[in-house]
Amino acid sequence: MKNFVALLMVNGLLAAFLFFTPTEIKASMDRSKEVRQYIEILNSGTLSRQINAAKEITNSGLSDPELFDLINTQLLDNYLESSGTDHGDYMAWLCKALASSGLDKYKPTLEKIVETTKDSKLERYAMQSLEKFEEYAEINKIISDEGNASPDRDPEVTKIINMLKSDMMKLKRDAAKMVTRKDYSDPVIFEIINDDLLAGYTSANDDLTVDAMSWLCKALATSGNPQHKVTLSEIAENAGNSKLAKYANKALKSMN
Repeated sequence: MKNFVALLMVNGLLAAFLFFTPTEIKASMDRSKEVRQYIEILNSGTLSRQINAAKEITNSGLSDPELFDLINTQLLDNYLESSGTDHGDYMAWLCKALASSGLDKYKPTLEKIVETTKDSKLERYAMQSLEKFEEYAEINKIISDEGNASPDRDPEVTKIINMLKSDMMKLKRDAAKMVTRKDYSDPVIFEIINDDLLAGYTSANDDLTVDAMSWLCKALATSGNPQHKVTLSEIAENAGNSKLAKYANKALKSMN
């Protein structure tokens, strides 16, 4: 009798598990590997790699305390040094990277740099970074949204999808640039880009929107999907903005 009851319980648990399909199980964006890579570079990479890492972190949407505690420490320990142009560039980019956390606890570090540095460029970057905390906090919410995550989707792809789906044209442009610099195969990326272009190219008139749409054209071309030629051809022929039409035509030719 006990074995029979146990069997029923096992079957019940199995049925309950099967009832929830994989798409219904909440996926999460695990970016711990990315964080560890950045920490390793900031700790032991060459200065040029550290500068590039700081630039990437600035646009990463990350807010991991371990990473930003390290950035905070490196700034406080090194910003008063005068070790050449590259060192100054690194400190300046670390200011921007620190602000990109969107975490208020790091504001005192940037305020201290503004008040005490003798480097006018670093002072300017620290001041600009202070002014962007709230903007970065909003961007981080968008990028870290797990609504588009799935167990078989790379967190970087989820990040790009989040950026493309946002209402911030700057984020759309940054996402498009990322797509042009690396091979992506997830068709969802290109479906979103295609829909965005068709929905917005006729009303693109300000500089930021035109620039974003131009990058989206270039990104769409990297899909290699012949079906997207139709969209690029339509924009090249009908866009009211000459710059956008030119970039759509260039993107179209790159697919031939």
